[in-house]
Amino acid sequence: MSPDSQKHTWYAAKYWMCEFMCLANIVLQIYWMNKFFAGEFITYGLRVIGMSTEHQDSRVDPMVFIFPRKLCNFWKMTSLGHKKQENFEDRVTEEDSDATELQQNITKLITSSISKEINKIVIHNNNTLDRETKNAFNSIIHFCNDPFEGLDTEYKFLNTLQTSDFYEKSNIITLDNTIQNVILHNVNTVDEKKTKGVILPLKFQFRKYFEAPDVFDSFMEHHNSLNTESDMTNFINTQLWKEKISLINKGDSILIPYFLYFDDFEINNPLGSHSSSVLGVYYSFPSAPEFLRYSLNSIFVAALFNTKDVKSIGNDNTFFKLVEEINELENIDVNIRSPFATSMQQIYFYLAVKLTDRNCLGELCQSDVSILHFVGKRSSDDD
Repeated sequence: MSPDSQKHTWYAAKYWMCEFMCLANIVLQIYWMNKFFAGEFITYGLRVIGMSTEHQDSRVDPMVFIFPRKLCNFWKMTSLGHKKQENFEDRVTEEDSDATELQQNITKLITSSISKEINKIVIHNNNTLDRETKNAFNSIIHFCNDPFEGLDTEYKFLNTLQTSDFYEKSNIITLDNTIQNVILHNVNTVDEKKTKGVILPLKFQFRKYFEAPDVFDSFMEHHNSLNTESDMTNFINTQLWKEKISLINKGDSILIPYFLYFDDFEINNPLGSHSSSVLGVYYSFPSAPEFLRYSLNSIFVAALFNTKDVKSIGNDNTFFKLVEEINELENIDVNIRSPFATSMQQIYFYLAVKLTDRNCLGELCQSDVSILHFVGKRSSDDD
């Protein structure tokens, strides 16, 4: 061993140099991948670990935002009833690139120019500004340099909206979970089949609707005027509503009714046979003033289900979570912040009437577990 000692120093140096270059390659790849994915790559692993601790019905896979899933083709019905094939991937990619290009053009052509002018005229050529004014101008410059900060990806955009209380995720619920026989690679095996539906955050929607400009004050003015009328001009004047509120002990709290609508529709073919339709659940407020009540913007989506799933698993399993949301609105008040009120307004929302079209009527109302009966039954059980 001794004659060969100190003879491989250059080989060892080259070996460690290669190891260092491999390490630098890994670090650079991580850096450029993170830059390519707009800062999402570094935290991706942590979000995957965090997703595994969330409830299966409400968690969202981070891979959906970083690596979007896109279908190749889809069929679209034309106005003449013919099927037309379109490439969905090309269209989505084109729309995404258009949005990204628009953001870049706005930043490059408009806001960056404003930033440079402010920096040149106000900051460098004016030494009389105090520190507070300079900080204000620096904030404007920072915004102009990157006006779409936190909005350049869909994931960041939704997070920003949720943090600012402008958005709340829908609740994707599992209606049924069964094991069924399937053929996979010409082999008969079993697989898990989950039946899901979507329930929108009703309390959040109610609150944001009444906190919209000019909605709450005009709504309450019309609502209170209906209570003073003796003629039956609105649902508020009916005996049904008067009997309902007489059984409710909520003190001086505001009680507002809403209607629930059920209607089937077929995507891309609204006049079709509803053979592969979606059951939409909608709501509106009957005591709203006319300029709000007669607007399509005042009819909101509460839930969406597959019509075939409703028929196969029944009303109990389908509407269970929706009924819980309805009961919660009746038992827990919603705090509304009015622009002109000095304090929060406590409002309880009560399901007054359920309406369906003729096709839904037989499916939802003929059995003894219709929605209104189900709501009443569960409310009485809770009491």
